[in-house]
Amino acid sequence: MTDLGPEQSQVPPQNIKSPTAIWVLGTLGIVHGLFHLFRMSRTTYNTVIEMQKYPETTRWAIIFVLISTAFAACFWIWQIIVGWGLFKMKKWSRRWALIYAWIQLVLNIAITFYSTIIIFTGLINPPQGRWPFWFIYMQMMLMALIYPILLLIFMQTKKVKQAFSAIGG
Repeated sequence: MTDLGPEQSQVPPQNIKSPTAIWVLGTLGIVHGLFHLFRMSRTTYNTVIEMQKYPETTRWAIIFVLISTAFAACFWIWQIIVGWGLFKMKKWSRRWALIYAWIQLVLNIAITFYSTIIIFTGLINPPQGRWPFWFIYMQMMLMALIYPILLLIFMQTKKVKQAFSAIGG
């Protein structure tokens, strides 16, 4: 082990340039997560109020909606935290972004299949008909898949991997 001396041992940390993809995905993650938290809270409130108007609605159905909302809120908060981490180039953020993206991708696909079964088996009967409702729902689900797919693609690029390996992530 060699002694570098006082003038060489005080090397300033390397200034790591963040690829544009990280900055964009971090910003999108924060904005997207905040938007969905706001939208979800409004939608849940309106759904519970609407459900209470019908006597056949059970208390368990309302509890299910509230638990589902809390579960979804955890994912949107996770997305905001990961977005902030990407934006700030935190070394943990790439790993957690990939985990988030895979879980979100699998959940969105599973929910899409489950919802399609419910719509077409007649468990719900939308007033505008099954096909228009299904088409609108599929558009929403495809939009929900965009962010996780972008994360999976861009977090695997050479520049992004190099940027995170430079900070030890």
